[in-house]
Amino acid sequence: MLFLHHPITSSIFSVIPAVCEMIGRLLKKIRKEISLPINLLVSAETPSLAELSNIGIERLSCGSAPFRASVSLLQSINEEIINNQTFHQITDGSFL
Repeated sequence: MLFLHHPITSSIFSVIPAVCEMIGRLLKKIRKEISLPINLLVSAETPSLAELSNIGIERLSCGSAPFRASVSLLQSINEEIINNQTFHQITDGSFL
C-alpha cells in the first residue's frame, strides 16, 4: 500500500496497489501543471526510486520506520539476553 502525503494540507492518502498505475499517470499530469514537490511516505510496497522518479515523486519520508526498526532490534537483543543468556545478535555481526 502506498501512502501519499499532501504537502500543503499534511493529509496522508492510502492507495491500493492495483491503483498505482493509474495514480502514476495522474501524477505525471499533475507534475506538468504544478511546481510543488510531491511527497511520499514509504511502505513495504513502495516502488523503486527509479519508478518513483519516473512518476514525479521528488521527496520520500520514512516516517517513524527507522525508529521502530531500531526499537524492534533492541527488543530482540534484550529478549535473547534475558531468555537465552546469550549475546549472539550483538556479537556475530548479523545485523550490521
